[in-house]
Amino acid sequence: MSAFVAVVATTAGEASLPESCVRQLALPGAGAIRWYSVPGFSCAVAPLRTGDPGIFADGSCVVAGDVRLDDRRSLISALGGSVAGAGTVSEHLVLVVAAYSAWGEAAFGRLRGDFSVVLWDARTRTAHAVRDGLGVRPLYYSGLAGGMVASNVINAVRAHPAVPDTLHAPAVASFLACGFNLDSTTSMFASIARLAPGTHLTVDADVGATRIARHWSIPDPAPIRFRRADDYVERYRDLLGQAVADRVDPAGTMILLSGGLDSTSIAATARRIAPDARLHALTMREPRAETAADMALATEVAQWLGLPHIRVEELSDTRLDAAASLPEPLVGMGMAGFQGMLAKVAPVASVVLGGEDGDALFHPAGLAAMLRTDSVGRTALRILAYMIRHGRRPYMGFWLARRLRGSQGGRLPQSPPWIRPAVRALVPADTATVTSHRARPEAARSLTSPLWQAVHAGADRSYHGATVEFRWPLLDQRLIEFVFAIPSIPWCQQKYLVRRAFAADLPPAVVARPKTPARGYLATVVRGWQELTGASLPQLDSRTLEYVDPVGLGAALRSPDLDAVIAGWRALALDQWVRRAECP
Repeated sequence: MSAFVAVVATTAGEASLPESCVRQLALPGAGAIRWYSVPGFSCAVAPLRTGDPGIFADGSCVVAGDVRLDDRRSLISALGGSVAGAGTVSEHLVLVVAAYSAWGEAAFGRLRGDFSVVLWDARTRTAHAVRDGLGVRPLYYSGLAGGMVASNVINAVRAHPAVPDTLHAPAVASFLACGFNLDSTTSMFASIARLAPGTHLTVDADVGATRIARHWSIPDPAPIRFRRADDYVERYRDLLGQAVADRVDPAGTMILLSGGLDSTSIAATARRIAPDARLHALTMREPRAETAADMALATEVAQWLGLPHIRVEELSDTRLDAAASLPEPLVGMGMAGFQGMLAKVAPVASVVLGGEDGDALFHPAGLAAMLRTDSVGRTALRILAYMIRHGRRPYMGFWLARRLRGSQGGRLPQSPPWIRPAVRALVPADTATVTSHRARPEAARSLTSPLWQAVHAGADRSYHGATVEFRWPLLDQRLIEFVFAIPSIPWCQQKYLVRRAFAADLPPAVVARPKTPARGYLATVVRGWQELTGASLPQLDSRTLEYVDPVGLGAALRSPDLDAVIAGWRALALDQWVRRAECP
């Protein structure tokens, strides 16, 4: 993991990289900054992980970035079976350059993993800014007079003297309306764009032309139909094992452990495929909320697997002040508690494995989608067999059209009433995958939701400040391709595939446990905040008042409606952020 910033010049001469940009790479735990400069291109990298150089140059190509590749053996095999530099500390970067040298821009679609890079090709004098398919790693950029600046740290782009600080009104409106930016190509700043997941930006330094192309889309694979049921189970266990193995740090890995299937299956897999790794588990709960079962089950799983278990029981953090110092605003309730939790992780682990998002991955297909990938007869037989075995009907999505009708036009069906009408009209279209995905429309939409940009941002070191890196095994492309290819009935019903795959590896109470919402926790946080603050509305900054009606906001914050209060926090988070961010 590395923080980087790069400048491409589209006019004759050197690409000037200001010191003000480079200083923003000094995140907690960052190593010594490395520079690289050739005519037309300049970059700086601050390694955030021991042994990660963050930059690699080979002949006419140089790549700088944050790269963690999956399935590297298959990539090396496709490259001819031998790549100079493979097996070294620079392996991930070496493979990016080797793939580009072999396949050109087509290489970007063949890379699997989490990556955000800028690659300079001196032969063609082109720069390529590239982001992984699901957008796990961020990449921001801004056009300059005669060039471009790009970084995985938004403050490094913002620090460039030629990049203005003006807010992007549609992004602000989107944050107030739903808590995140619905447009995955923009940021909170009008002059700073966000490269969308699965795309790459190419800059031709000679003519100054830029273009954006898509190199990865959510997979829609050919159906997989095994004769034996156990083959589905064995293949899933094998692929999850590969996903976890590619993400575990043997020197120290922390697994965020709840009492649910997703995190516990990851923990069981990590123990199986990396028996000698230093694995730990961490569970956090709010004692006043109805989450005691999570702590009890997580403790049982940790003991079952022999994992050292850190249990954090804290009162809900009811402060919003932590949001003020973030690079972009997030709904900051609990951010200080989250940062405190990670402070407990950092001394024992450099990597954190999270269980998101099994719910999206295993969201079953509706009947219409099932009939696009299988015959009517086979689908009917699967439905009948499921009803006989489980005593209930499987999910078949009969109400999908009704639920999605409000979002077909690209607008939120509702926005908080305290958002000023002119601002509400600025809320951008949702850039998630449309629901026409052949096999798994709802799952595809969930996995490509712009909400993930907020999730990944909160897990980025530039936000939380801890010396740890988040990794998500269930977002592995190999898993997505497999689960999207198998029959939705029975394997995606109530995560049946996971329950069957881990029946012998986890306590029976975990395997049989249904999905449990955390509504009690939210109620605890909301009521605690109202009691602590009196739900009073502070004096809002004039910039916030351009977007918000204070009378309506005050009523929402005093409301007994949990959702209304949580929505109101977004306005308070924005208010504190614009003050600290010093935006015009």
